[in-house]
Amino acid sequence: MARTKLANLIAYILGSLSERDAAFGKTKLAKLLYLSDVEFYRRTRERLADVDWLFYYYGPYSPTIDEGLNELGVDVSEEEVTTRAGFKARKFQIAEPLYRSASGQLTAREKRTIDQILDTWALEELNPLLSYVYFHTEPMVGAHRGEYLDFSKIEARHADVLSRRPLLPDDKLNDFRRRFTQALSGASEHRRLPLAPTPRFDEVYRRASERFDQEEAWRIAEGGVGLDDDAKQGLSTQGE
Repeated sequence: MARTKLANLIAYILGSLSERDAAFGKTKLAKLLYLSDVEFYRRTRERLADVDWLFYYYGPYSPTIDEGLNELGVDVSEEEVTTRAGFKARKFQIAEPLYRSASGQLTAREKRTIDQILDTWALEELNPLLSYVYFHTEPMVGAHRGEYLDFSKIEARHADVLSRRPLLPDDKLNDFRRRFTQALSGASEHRRLPLAPTPRFDEVYRRASERFDQEEAWRIAEGGVGLDDDAKQGLSTQGE
């Protein structure tokens, strides 16, 4: 059976990250796919795949990512590694034939966009990536938790050049950071938003996903995403 476009995108990203010897979990995978989708839309006014991005727990997320990973599940394994900053993390490994097959299903422009995103972010720690996604991508500006993100906010740019410049004046950016920090300051009291439809996976997949989330919550709490101490403490208690 032919794989979906989303599964091919995920397989290509996983294979490209493996080539770069990059360690990451599901949260980082989701953010890299989101940035690739944003940048492709910026250049073409088209989406990479049929993914509706929701402002969820760590920013943009979609339950269809789980479906794409599950579709590739028989060909994806994991290993525990230590990042450059000393954090423990899980690293996906993907079979070379699957990576080559996925690459053949994507256009040159799709792969070029993804490659430029990975050249910029693949080896970055999670915290700088989350900070950039939260504060410097147009769909997240002014978004509220639980809402779907609006890609029509993205400024068009046709040149294949990435930019990490701020999207807002300093005063508005600081206000957005303040409101975002306030929203997370009670993180320990919030439950995750329900996803509809709820993905259904086996017990092994569920336990692995929970471990990813717990590990990355600790990494965010110990790192620096511009959150105050109460917000970091709230994230730390998510896995307790």
